[in-house]
Amino acid sequence: MALSHAQLQSYYAGQVSFVWARDANGVRLQFPLNVLRRYVDHNGLRGRFELCVDGHNRLQSIRRI
Repeated sequence: MALSHAQLQSYYAGQVSFVWARDANGVRLQFPLNVLRRYVDHNGLRGRFELCVDGHNRLQSIRRI
């Protein structure tokens, strides 16, 4: 995943609250952008992440891999 500092401005302005991403198999996922906040630095957001969901596909945890 890669989001520039400029792209993240929409989030901080309250215009965007969810992000779409593709998993390793190409499946599109939607999840709240705020769960990635701790991984944002002055350049934006970069990295690969592992998302864990429950039986109802609700996000339980996320970590950088």
